[in-house]
Amino acid sequence: MKRFLFAIAAMGILTTAAAQNASVVESRDIPVSQYAARMAPLKDYLPPTTVTGDIRVDIINYPTQTPNGSQIIASGIVTYPADGILKGVVVAPHATILNDSDAPSNNVFSNEASQLATYGYMVVTPDYIGYGATANLPHPYLDVENTGRVTVDMLFAVRELMNAKGVETGDSVIVVGYSQGAAAALAFDKMAEERYDDEIKVKRTFVGGGPYDPLLTFGILSKSTHTEHPSLIPLSILGVGYGAGIKADPADVFVGKLKDNYKDWILSKKYTLEQVDSLIGTKEISQIVDMNVINSSEFSDLFAKALAANSLVGWVPKAPIYMFHAQDDTYVPIENSIALIESFKKSNFTSYTFKTAPGDHITPLFIIDVINILARDSSE
Repeated sequence: MKRFLFAIAAMGILTTAAAQNASVVESRDIPVSQYAARMAPLKDYLPPTTVTGDIRVDIINYPTQTPNGSQIIASGIVTYPADGILKGVVVAPHATILNDSDAPSNNVFSNEASQLATYGYMVVTPDYIGYGATANLPHPYLDVENTGRVTVDMLFAVRELMNAKGVETGDSVIVVGYSQGAAAALAFDKMAEERYDDEIKVKRTFVGGGPYDPLLTFGILSKSTHTEHPSLIPLSILGVGYGAGIKADPADVFVGKLKDNYKDWILSKKYTLEQVDSLIGTKEISQIVDMNVINSSEFSDLFAKALAANSLVGWVPKAPIYMFHAQDDTYVPIENSIALIESFKKSNFTSYTFKTAPGDHITPLFIIDVINILARDSSE
């Protein structure tokens, strides 16, 4: 086996990017009926849309930073009523993807939270580093600091771009995220409240099925011999390693078909999660990663440290939070939400609602609740 070289990259001092360098790459006006059609299977559970005109989607580029602090131009989308009359601003990081064609700037319908534009909201969704304009880079999956950074920077960029258009956004935001988007939503909240509380006022947050404690999640996985979603293992190892600056040869970590094909299957961004699950061809963890390497002190200590550093358990928000988690979630164990709630209790934070329901991770129940609450809440 090759000798491993590990190093934690210096994070540097992260500051807000110069949002004035942001630009609108493309602007589209889409009939509201196209959004309604995409939600047609749920129409009996959703209120009627309130916007009657077109929905505008701006694909934007904006300056932000990579995990090591290098300046870079990233991308994302802003979805809002074309008449510019807003009920509020929603920051909505997207859920886990692998194929770049699913990035919001390449597929404007990819994030269900964009449906909130049909109820009068402006919805801000970054692609993240590794997708859209930065698809040539690895994606720092589960990296709290970088996810918060790219989302905060996009919000500031959107404010300046909208100000130039005469669209008033204000300083208050609602935050919505599911799955990876839920962890990203809390990462945004954390950065906004800790570093920009005079500029960003988080009013309330809606999260569902989030990996809030990556170390806990991998601990649960390690007690099993198989996984229902094998593609998430290399995505996590490569993403957390990139975000933390852990330098190792992935070919020493992976085994089987993945060992020879991870660059194509994961880094190329050509395949969906489901396609990579099929390509890996096994659900047995020992046939995906080399357990001797994973359990070795030189790898496990650094990886565990990186996972722990990206935990959101223990941080307590200031704004009210609605939480959802499917009881039988095979993607993100419900223990993530339980651990977060326990940390709230220890800190005497009571401004939360927690809802569970039978079923697995892929469920419409979360977005149904969010749309119903925000569509009817005139105070937002």
